[in-house]
Amino acid sequence: MCLTLFPVISKYFMESLSPISEAVSDYMHKKFADKQLVVGLDWPFLGGSNEIWLAVIYSIPITVLFSFILPGNGLLPFAGIVNIALAVPAYLVTRGNLPRMIILCTLGVPIFLYVGTAFAPFVTALANSTGAVANLGTSMISNSCIDGPVFTYAFAEFLDIIHGNFFPMIILVIWLAGYFFMYRDIKKEAAAKKLAADAANEAADTATE
Repeated sequence: MCLTLFPVISKYFMESLSPISEAVSDYMHKKFADKQLVVGLDWPFLGGSNEIWLAVIYSIPITVLFSFILPGNGLLPFAGIVNIALAVPAYLVTRGNLPRMIILCTLGVPIFLYVGTAFAPFVTALANSTGAVANLGTSMISNSCIDGPVFTYAFAEFLDIIHGNFFPMIILVIWLAGYFFMYRDIKKEAAAKKLAADAANEAADTATE
């Protein structure tokens, strides 16, 4: 039932956003005819993909299992058990390859749990200071669906190196290296596509002549 309803409901979001995207693109192309413009939309534009919901539903029991067996985890993620922030990046990285998405989701679940555990004292302190939550006692609250958990943890905690904690700095260096190589690959792919398009246009012009 979930596999049927979630993609259908998400497709309504996609269909409602498509006219906005097309209208904005047409308007901007008229204003900047000599430039390539990309219109960014939120993840519901991809929400009609069955692969995303298959990965999300697969990750639910995996998340529950890991929350009980992972050493050092202090988070029970029942409120955020449907983790879109886990499946959507996996979809984008693998371009919808479901087996690879499942592998990435399996590897990603512990990261979300550990980062949520690491941020629990800060989230709890913020809730107590604002009065958003009452009568917590010794319990703590956190977020099990933090967007970009590696990025968030690394940039939030890397200054902890002054207290002798080098782990966030190591994670930050690894993340920056991964970002650099990903950016380089994207640029190479874009350049290759441009060369192929230029070659195709040149061949078409030659054939016309």
